[in-house]
Amino acid sequence: MKILQINTIYKQKSTGRTCWEIEKALEKQGHQSFTIHQVGDATDSIHSYVVNKKYGYYFHKLMARITGLDGYYSYFATKKAVKKIKEYDPDIIHLRNLHGGYLHLPTLFRYLSQIDVPIVYNLHDTWAFTGKCPAYDDVGCIKWQSECRNCPQYKEYPYSYFFDRSKKIFYDKKKWYSAIRNLTVVGVSEYMKTEAAQSVLFHGRRVERIYNWIDLEKFYPYNSEETRNNYNLSTEFLVIGVSSYWKKNTEYLEICKLAKDLEGKAQVCLVGGENIGLPYKNMRHVPFTDSIEELGKLYSASDCFVCLSTAEAFGKVAAEAMACGTPIIVYDTTGIKEIPDEDCGYVVKKHDIPGVIEKLMEIKKNSNRYYTKKCRERAKRLFSFESNTEQLINLYKELLE
Repeated sequence: MKILQINTIYKQKSTGRTCWEIEKALEKQGHQSFTIHQVGDATDSIHSYVVNKKYGYYFHKLMARITGLDGYYSYFATKKAVKKIKEYDPDIIHLRNLHGGYLHLPTLFRYLSQIDVPIVYNLHDTWAFTGKCPAYDDVGCIKWQSECRNCPQYKEYPYSYFFDRSKKIFYDKKKWYSAIRNLTVVGVSEYMKTEAAQSVLFHGRRVERIYNWIDLEKFYPYNSEETRNNYNLSTEFLVIGVSSYWKKNTEYLEICKLAKDLEGKAQVCLVGGENIGLPYKNMRHVPFTDSIEELGKLYSASDCFVCLSTAEAFGKVAAEAMACGTPIIVYDTTGIKEIPDEDCGYVVKKHDIPGVIEKLMEIKKNSNRYYTKKCRERAKRLFSFESNTEQLINLYKELLE
């Protein structure tokens, strides 16, 4: 089989690593994979192709912010990318994140509607079936089920300075998707599967769930004492949160409130992005690292992993932490609530910081060693690299048959 993936990023961060990991799983079985992307390893020309030059990318982003139409520029760059797809001649085209200002979507979907190749659309967020939103849980919007309009988040990512174009984009997607002969939708969690099945854009389409996977040979319990010493972290009780980048949004403000309420009881470490300010003495920051080994060590060094995000289609960082034997605390919302069970973490009511602290103190009382084995077992059962990549490869084979 020859699989072609299209994603914002390649080899880096969560979805970029996912592209690269399924590539390796395919090659191990004698198949091939090629990725069209905007950001990532530009040197791997055997396995990938970068859409757009820097100036084209920034022009696209600027125009999208002015007009509200993300995905409607980069025409010539997308024509070249389509030519590359034709040269590769894939058996399956696997769509991942198409937002982010690197594709001319009308050109891409015009091509997809003209070919008799199975299309798999992997949902890493909700953007695919909304007018623009990659997450809508916090505003409680359900317009996407029938018709996006008057978007309450039109100034949010993908950013628009002036115009709400959610209705146009929604109906364009409806037209694009309906023209594809063979489209299968794959959610990365039960939450994503359920939400997608309710969308009019995917009416009548097959919708499956295949969990994201974790490389359990790289994410496992490391020696925590060495890591704490290397990063000058607390040897008492350490709470960790991880993000590609931190910004002063609700999640950041809530984790700061958590740190304030934990003064004298725990240290809170934010991993990822830049240090945008640590207002309390018991807070630490570790810059973003793309090293899986370093991430695994930081997960293992913590007594508890906390994720206060309400925009997680899956929550891969929480699953990675659990694979390292660390108990996790998450909100009862979106896909991330599916990751722990009562033996390896806790699900707390959304925005309930006192509830988070109560569960943290329970973990402190039990000690994180109480959870290690159970965390590892659940990660193996649900998020095994071998098992979950095999599910996806079997889906490819079934679609071709």
